[in-house]
Amino acid sequence: MPAEFDPDFYTSTHQTETGIFYVCFDRGWQIVGERYHMKDFPEKAWIRDSDVKLN
Repeated sequence: MPAEFDPDFYTSTHQTETGIFYVCFDRGWQIVGERYHMKDFPEKAWIRDSDVKLN
């Protein structure tokens, strides 16, 4: 698991079949170093690769 994913900070982690980590934490999502606000994604729910807008 990448060093930036602090298990004491993040609520939960998941690795997709494509190897991309998605983490859910209290203030929002962080995806391989990119942070998103909870308003952009369902709370406490995993998101798929196709749900992520990288640009």
